[in-house]
Amino acid sequence: RQPVPGDLVISELNYHPPDLDDYEYVEIYNASTNLLDLTNVRLADGIDFTFPTGFRLAPHTRTAVLNLAGE
Repeated sequence: RQPVPGDLVISELNYHPPDLDDYEYVEIYNASTNLLDLTNVRLADGIDFTFPTGFRLAPHTRTAVLNLAGE
């Protein structure tokens, strides 16, 4: 199912890491008990990313979105 408010939580944010070899990223946690379809869910303002078709996130798991724009 598509996520509803409260299903997805930003569980970690790595912004301007002190080690220049490290990446900026946002980690997203599925706090629900449902398999979530993140197709076309978009992050904006800092990291611009849209999840691809068919991307699913299992209950109580995490995924990270890297910011490679500075590469």
